[in-house]
Amino acid sequence: MAVTTIDPRTALVVIDLQHGIVGNPGVAPHPAADVVERSARLADAFRGHGLPVVLVRVTAAADGSDAVSGRTDGASRGRSFPEGWDVIVDDLAGHPED
Repeated sequence: MAVTTIDPRTALVVIDLQHGIVGNPGVAPHPAADVVERSARLADAFRGHGLPVVLVRVTAAADGSDAVSGRTDGASRGRSFPEGWDVIVDDLAGHPED
């Protein structure tokens, strides 16, 4: 079913569309470019209706030294991150009202 109207009490929450995640070659089940393009279109529609757009990103120290202790996955421990990996993708960035 196609969405044709936006509920006036709704906010769009976009999570983790940042360079280091969408640039990962193994993104699935949908290609990252498609997810970014659709998210940007949704964000434009929400902004056009004066509705909030919330951009959520994850970040960490470049050397992973600020990883939360007690985590069992250890995903960022001992890992380094390239400069700019945590920056929101250009298609969604640059809207100060978000």
